[in-house]
Amino acid sequence: MIAKSPTVTVTIRAIMARINRKLAHDGQILKVSRSAAEKQNLGAYHVLDTNTNAVTAYHIADLAKWIADEFPGMLKPFEKIEG
Repeated sequence: MIAKSPTVTVTIRAIMARINRKLAHDGQILKVSRSAAEKQNLGAYHVLDTNTNAVTAYHIADLAKWIADEFPGMLKPFEKIEG
């Protein structure tokens, strides 16, 4: 019998809270694009600088890959993103 490694599912909301706590130190926030025009111009997710109201990162389609690139170690090896 093969033992499965335990995995914990983390919701998108929890991941966004983790990211926003990290980004808050730099005066930034991760936003979800809501309208069709916003999704076309900025992608599914984008990072907004709260001081200048300027978009600093856009077209973030794969949130898990972006987290791994920008914030290594934020997701533990046993965690997976919901969905």
